[in-house]
Amino acid sequence: MKLNKTILNQILDAYSVRPKEFESTEGEGFRYRSKVIKDYHLCIEFEKTQMLNAEGTEVVSERETGRIIVHHSDSRGKRIFNDIWAPDGNGGFYWFCRNPQKEPFTDYRIIQDLEDELNKVKAASKELQKEHSETVSLLEEQLAVNRSLRNTHRIIETNQKKAGRPKETERQQAIANEIEKLLLSGKSNAQIMQLLDLSRATFFRLKKLI
Repeated sequence: MKLNKTILNQILDAYSVRPKEFESTEGEGFRYRSKVIKDYHLCIEFEKTQMLNAEGTEVVSERETGRIIVHHSDSRGKRIFNDIWAPDGNGGFYWFCRNPQKEPFTDYRIIQDLEDELNKVKAASKELQKEHSETVSLLEEQLAVNRSLRNTHRIIETNQKKAGRPKETERQQAIANEIEKLLLSGKSNAQIMQLLDLSRATFFRLKKLI
């Protein structure tokens, strides 16, 4: 990965109090000196992690983390503080954090661990949201099925009510029995309707129960 001019200018502008404040100086990497603040220097480079051997006594390899470190120092090279710039996902970088002088420079490992944990939390959150959406979808489907079953039950219940005449009550059967006794005693239909105070329609309906 290379530091292009656009990124370098973006970072230098962030620390400038005047246009074109920093000028390049000799030395390894990207080194600059302020033309405004005496003996104020910047060194810009990609952050690297060191891989140690099993005993932890020797560096066996290095790798870039993808972030940029901006070293702030005086003319004698004494570090004042370090800034870390992280990639923004769009090809650029943004200021992420600052390491004061008293903090060890290797604390980037802690920051990296925190970032890794944050990414894990984000991934877990997305998974929970996905599961939540699936659960809501299943519940909605079940509610739709339940509504459909309730409607079907109402239709069947209504049809059963309309399918035929309800069973005669005990009282109606008792009146039918009275009609039968009066008929056997020789009473006419008209006499029975008058004695039992029945309408013609009710009389003949109950007579069918005999």
